[in-house]
Amino acid sequence: MRRAPLLVAIALGLGLATLPAEGDPRDSFRRAIVATDRKDWAAAAAFLRQALREQPEDTGEPIKIYGVRFVPYLPQLYLGLALEGLGDCPGALAAWEESERAGKVQRTAHLRLLREGQERCRAVADTPAPTSAKAAPPAAPPAVSPPPAAAAPRESGGGGAETKPQPIVVPPFRSSAEPPRETPAPTTPTPAPESAPPEALRAAARALWLADYPAVIRLLERWHPPERRSHAIAALLLAAARHGLYLREGERDAALLRAAAAGVRECRRADPRLRPPTRWFSPRFAEFFAATR
Repeated sequence: MRRAPLLVAIALGLGLATLPAEGDPRDSFRRAIVATDRKDWAAAAAFLRQALREQPEDTGEPIKIYGVRFVPYLPQLYLGLALEGLGDCPGALAAWEESERAGKVQRTAHLRLLREGQERCRAVADTPAPTSAKAAPPAAPPAVSPPPAAAAPRESGGGGAETKPQPIVVPPFRSSAEPPRETPAPTTPTPAPESAPPEALRAAARALWLADYPAVIRLLERWHPPERRSHAIAALLLAAARHGLYLREGERDAALLRAAAAGVRECRRADPRLRPPTRWFSPRFAEFFAATR
């Protein structure tokens, strides 16, 4: 397994085999809530997108998660929370807008989660970038109190209280002290372990699996991993997403096809032996990859 490496690691780490069979949005939503409780934002987003494919709108129907815990079926609301956790505030705001448009969240105590999320993401958008290295780092997001407890589902039709998952706060990078002149700095970097794929790759692979091609592009088009094989995988996923979007839009956007071909060439430059496994990539893309030079 030395060479299947990152793709296999991603596939196993994604938990793709645990995705529920299509047809029961309640099962997908239930798994999404469990992933949200674990703050596994990428898994939560994947399950929520599947739930939305099966039942496209928030209905507010109480869904039993376990025991006596019920959560109203509000996948757009929770998709916004998951995307916020992944650092995608534009996507989160779009999901919350869809949740409001459906008109069900307004009848639940979960409306507070939506409003607080909107405030955080809009504050991020309105915060100017620091102008000097001495600027103070942004404060961590405030703790979000859970919505008030709702009555049992039979009496009110609403879910129990939920605690808003907190966005991931990445600590600022702190460089190590410069070595003294008489001690030369090491010149060979230590390779990063490949057993744990970066979160961006995990999230992008899940989005590709669910045919959410714009999400793959948002996650990876400005991400430049230093590790060579991660770079190859990112280029492969981007190429597959752009090719899929090209096909979905009627094969009319030549710029998308050119970008997909550029991604294939970038993947080959980073790792000439890498090929898209047909188990995880469409036959059309596999043919496109083989034909692109």
